[in-house]
Amino acid sequence: MTAGYGEFNFNSIMMGNTKRQLCGVSRLVLPFLCGVVSAYYVPVECGVVWLVLLALVSAVLSFVFWRHRVVSGLSLCLVAFLMGSARMSAELHEEVGIPFSEDTEYTAVTLDDAAMKGKTLRVDAVVVEVDGAAIKPFKIKLTVLPTDSMEIKGGMAMHCRGTLLRPENYPGFTFNYERYMQVHGFMAQSFVYGGRVSSASVSRRQLPLWARLGIGMSAVRGRLASVFRESGMEDDNLAVVYAMALGDKSLLHRDLRDAYSVAGTSHVLALSGLHLGIIYSLLLLLLWRGNRLWWWRFVVQLLVLAAVWTYVMLVGMPVSAVRSALMISVGALVIVSGRVGQSFVSLSVAALVVVIASPMSVFDLGFQMSFIAVASILIAAEPLYLSLVPAWMKRSAAGRWMGRMLSVSVVAQAGVAPLTAYCFGRFSCYFLLANVIAVPLATLLLYLALGVALGSGLPVVGQVLVYCLDSVSQLLNDSVSVLSALPGASVENIRMSALQTVLVYALMVVVYVLVRFVSRRRVRVSAKYSYPDVEEGE
Repeated sequence: MTAGYGEFNFNSIMMGNTKRQLCGVSRLVLPFLCGVVSAYYVPVECGVVWLVLLALVSAVLSFVFWRHRVVSGLSLCLVAFLMGSARMSAELHEEVGIPFSEDTEYTAVTLDDAAMKGKTLRVDAVVVEVDGAAIKPFKIKLTVLPTDSMEIKGGMAMHCRGTLLRPENYPGFTFNYERYMQVHGFMAQSFVYGGRVSSASVSRRQLPLWARLGIGMSAVRGRLASVFRESGMEDDNLAVVYAMALGDKSLLHRDLRDAYSVAGTSHVLALSGLHLGIIYSLLLLLLWRGNRLWWWRFVVQLLVLAAVWTYVMLVGMPVSAVRSALMISVGALVIVSGRVGQSFVSLSVAALVVVIASPMSVFDLGFQMSFIAVASILIAAEPLYLSLVPAWMKRSAAGRWMGRMLSVSVVAQAGVAPLTAYCFGRFSCYFLLANVIAVPLATLLLYLALGVALGSGLPVVGQVLVYCLDSVSQLLNDSVSVLSALPGASVENIRMSALQTVLVYALMVVVYVLVRFVSRRRVRVSAKYSYPDVEEGE
């Protein structure tokens, strides 16, 4: 009887709340995203102004027919779709005024230290002048064939004479290089011989705010990197610390990347919700006192969010980290306001903000995988935990933690599996065991990395922390390597088309709806026979 009542309570409250959230989200987010994607593949000729006017007309119709749910709902969907189309159209038709040429003189400021790729130096830069005239700043991929002992540091102003070309796809390659550059905000690419590069003088006011912040954070990131580099850590261990703590994957060699990919733990190396959630939880644990005072809750959340966003800027503001920070920020506002059970709303707001700010983000693989994973967790993790985790495991705190971790890992992996198979042709078979080992170690690694960064000046404490950080990194790498080397660690060479991937996701949605329908009928039957006073229609 108790178990039946508990199951009834969860499905009637939790699942119902999820249904309401899903309905609200689907009316705005999904049509908006569809509008963004459709405007990219089928350019709209009528213009942004006409799209906005049509959206306003649809909004008026929704208001006029607000009592008719079908008409009002369809009108709202149309509004979201048209606004998404307008936003993508505005992005595609934005005029920067770049004089593309194979022989161009321009002045650029580097955003980070250049990395050696083969015989060339590659760096991201912001162009502020072309042919001696000021221009609206834009971001480029700069490749330099260096002279002897040539170094390029972040924040360096350079006068260059070389190519300035529009990003184009390479013939014979399936990789969409042009869209990759658009997704990451690059408007052009350039190649320059080292002999045609000279120093220049550029005022900070000529740079956009995001560029100035990026240069400043790059300097801080460089100082932290030197702390880890001078600690004497092993190469592979240092590479993992760089990737997880600083968002720098330049030290990760191919074999190490493949090992994490085969084991199903690549998300550990990518800055995402896992890392920011760890930082947010730690800071909240340290500062959360007097939680009955609303003003103290507000102050604590502001301080923690400021620290989280500072860290996001420090690592270069990748899309996955921005998405996670936005969701955490919305969730923090929900906590302060006293409203609970709005996780899906937080996710939807984060998605809207990211896509409105950068419509091309919808084509970023990290964006797609992170949102699918989080949505899968919000929809199916709790029902899976309640239905499949045995009762004996739920009796202890450690058992409940283990059960929830397993549930989250299963639904997240299941959610991104079709997309992973489509993009990489691979499915990791030991992902469950790998994540049970990797996630706790990754949490401990981030805590120790923070400790090393703060306590590097303390002789004894710093050495102890470095030793612990090196040991944890080694244990993480060894565990992943062992799991990736086991027989049948992954299924390779999976071939799926885009249509097949969409059909698989459609099938997963249908299965989820059917399971949910059957579960609710069982709950109603259980409630009827357990509580005879409850009428069948209730």
